[in-house]
Amino acid sequence: MEHIICFFLIFLTEAMILRQYASRCFSAKHQPAIQLAVLCSLYIALFAAALLGSKWLNTILYLAANFIFLFTQYELSWYPAFFHSSVLTAIMMTCELMVYYVILYFVPRFWEKNEIHALTVFSVCSKLIFFTLISVLLHLYFLQRQRHNNDQHDRSDLFLILLPITSVFIMFTFIKISDFCNLSPALNWMITLSVIFFAGNQSSGVRI
Repeated sequence: MEHIICFFLIFLTEAMILRQYASRCFSAKHQPAIQLAVLCSLYIALFAAALLGSKWLNTILYLAANFIFLFTQYELSWYPAFFHSSVLTAIMMTCELMVYYVILYFVPRFWEKNEIHALTVFSVCSKLIFFTLISVLLHLYFLQRQRHNNDQHDRSDLFLILLPITSVFIMFTFIKISDFCNLSPALNWMITLSVIFFAGNQSSGVRI
């Protein structure tokens, strides 16, 4: 049951990032209600497929779902829709691999402990980094566009992007502490929930 909840939160986060990314960059074809219905349908299918446990299948379906959403809901031809879907997929995979190997390098026994605790912390770290990188790309895109149009760009938002990075650093600190100390299951869950709540508060302050 815990795995299902964790997967649900993962796909909910990814869907929100995709929706914000698309709404900032492209012109919509349909009303928000239709977009939301299509997005929910696609990510429910992704959620169901994730329960099969095939990473390659999940990646291919993630790319396909993003492509379908961008192509059908925004004023995009198939090529830019596929390009942006590929960029999102590549960034998402890079974030997950980076977090996985960083944890494996600094805390080799991390994955041998409580599985749901490890999955939750890994997911929060990788999605926060994913969120941060997408935010940086969007800010650079709008900065370039506003410079071309001789508009003023508010650089203050860029400093807010440091907040999720700070959250990730604190999470890695918790992970390292748990490697040196034999924490009880209750304390493990308290740290896990603290990480989730802290990450949520930090990312909510950043406008993607």
